[in-house]
Amino acid sequence: MAVVKGDNHILECSKISSATLGEIAWMEIFVEDLPIIIFEGSEKKSHLQKYDNFAVETGGNMIYWNLLIDDITPSDEGTYACSLKSHTAESHSATRTVEVAHQYFDISLSDKSTPDDILAEYGETLQLTCQTIGARPALELNWYQRMAPQPEYHQIHTGYTQITTNNTLDTATYDTTNVLQYYVHKDYHLGEIKCETAGQTAIPSDDDVISFEVLWLPDVQLSYNADKMLVVCESSANPPVVESQYAIIIHGNVYRGSTLDIHIIKKTTITCEATNMHYLFPVLVSLLHQWY
Repeated sequence: MAVVKGDNHILECSKISSATLGEIAWMEIFVEDLPIIIFEGSEKKSHLQKYDNFAVETGGNMIYWNLLIDDITPSDEGTYACSLKSHTAESHSATRTVEVAHQYFDISLSDKSTPDDILAEYGETLQLTCQTIGARPALELNWYQRMAPQPEYHQIHTGYTQITTNNTLDTATYDTTNVLQYYVHKDYHLGEIKCETAGQTAIPSDDDVISFEVLWLPDVQLSYNADKMLVVCESSANPPVVESQYAIIIHGNVYRGSTLDIHIIKKTTITCEATNMHYLFPVLVSLLHQWY
């Protein structure tokens, strides 16, 4: 069982048999070494510094005899057992591990000055770094994405993880860094990338989210419907090209808008211009076509 650093923890022990009398001994047991008796009844038998924050409480005519650990720390991790002194074969044991919440958690984005409001260009690769500092045990960091209008996140590639140990003691905490190379697709205009922690049971998972908007230049298409005598200029872009940002140019004459009623009776060169705001600057893309 895992508990959180700083909590006050109780290990419960009741009489193993109602027909058995005697006081209960609390001890810490080890795989290869002899156990250390901490309490016999209410008398403290071990004066190791590790057990300074340990106490016992009893009640109900010794129906229970609990071990109290105040302000628990990683040094208090271990397997503890309670047994009746007259029946040491009858005992209950419990293992406790101590989890430490991270001190820092953040997503950063290389080469972006405003990571909370990203304008990403279709085709580029974003390098995202997710980092936690000072957790115990070492955390896992998982990446998820949600592309509007999808309501749910879906896990994506886990990225490259590096774990650093802050010290070599049994009470060490760990820093975890995960780097994700994310290719920006044009399937959706808006998206979110989430980094979420995993690996602790007593401490809830945490997450951080970066939102981004995918930009791409106008992909211009130009057509002429001879039956309707209509020139149509279209584009796919984000931000979208609005009607006033289209221009159809014929023989040097500029017609604003995406459509133009005209009867073409001879070889004619038509240019379509579409402008959208790309990284807050207007970008113009044109397409030239000839009809005979």
